[in-house]
Amino acid sequence: MADLAQEQRLDTPQTAQEFSFPLTAAYGIQVEFMQRLFETLERGEMGIFESPTGTGKSLSIICGALTWLARHRARAPAE
Repeated sequence: MADLAQEQRLDTPQTAQEFSFPLTAAYGIQVEFMQRLFETLERGEMGIFESPTGTGKSLSIICGALTWLARHRARAPAE
């Protein structure tokens, strides 16, 4: 996946709603976390993420990773 050309890469979601974030509002740190996770997965890289206690890391990981997976599968050619 790391060899994907820039024009083939998925666009990074910009809002909590684009990540299907289940709460009414997301903290800015949660949106940024989901964006960085999405970008890391899209580049096929490994990442180490940290955030202070109580910032919603678990929910951010779930929403970010599942959004990337759904978009990645939608992009993949049918086999």
